[in-house]
Amino acid sequence: MWLRVAIDGHVKDLNFYFDGRDELVLPHCIFMSQSLITLTLHWCTLQHQPHVHMGTLRELSLVNVQGSGEAFNQLILGCPYLQELNINVLYEPDVDVNITSPSVRKLSLYTDSQGYSIALSCPNLKILDIDAMVELIDVSSLQVVNIKDLIYDDLPEVEAFLRQIQNVEVVTLSAHAFEKLCWRRKIKYQLTSWKRLVLWPSWNEYNCVQLILLLVGISAKLEELTIYNGPHLMVEQLVMLLI
Repeated sequence: MWLRVAIDGHVKDLNFYFDGRDELVLPHCIFMSQSLITLTLHWCTLQHQPHVHMGTLRELSLVNVQGSGEAFNQLILGCPYLQELNINVLYEPDVDVNITSPSVRKLSLYTDSQGYSIALSCPNLKILDIDAMVELIDVSSLQVVNIKDLIYDDLPEVEAFLRQIQNVEVVTLSAHAFEKLCWRRKIKYQLTSWKRLVLWPSWNEYNCVQLILLLVGISAKLEELTIYNGPHLMVEQLVMLLI
């Protein structure tokens, strides 16, 4: 009831947290709001709606939200001016999510990708924060990729993902992502257009140095290299090799 009152009162920012003990289906009025600018949903269930149109929404965050792939796709398509989308874990098996939006500029996707597939078609996307398996269909404007983890199981999948981001300008590899690349020595790397590389290396000295040198070598346009949390001996060795 209070949600309807909030929507009828033309609220602009709505952060709804449900404890998840019972299934909660959201009222249809939320998906027709013409006042909401930011919407955050926790532990809710998305269902197919008769119609979705949130013409003022600029930022959408979904945390532990369940629902069919159709419901997710319908929600995103119903936000024509959405600029920022944050998805943190989708709890629903066998779901195919197609994130299609010409307006989204920043996307954060944190999920284990178990049991569902995610495809991105966001031609104006600039920044991607990710730790999931995704298919990049159209991200032609992508400039910055922050890789929190690489959960691909097969080398061809890793290689395909790296090819899809080879033309971005800035790449950040977290410690988890760096470590997984470190131990996949058979990956076939290709030349990239990366201008800035930010690395959080693991503590395995030899593999760590070799991977950094390899990443620098394939970055034909590299202008800036930032390395965090490296052991002292590794840093000295690396500096000598790069000079």
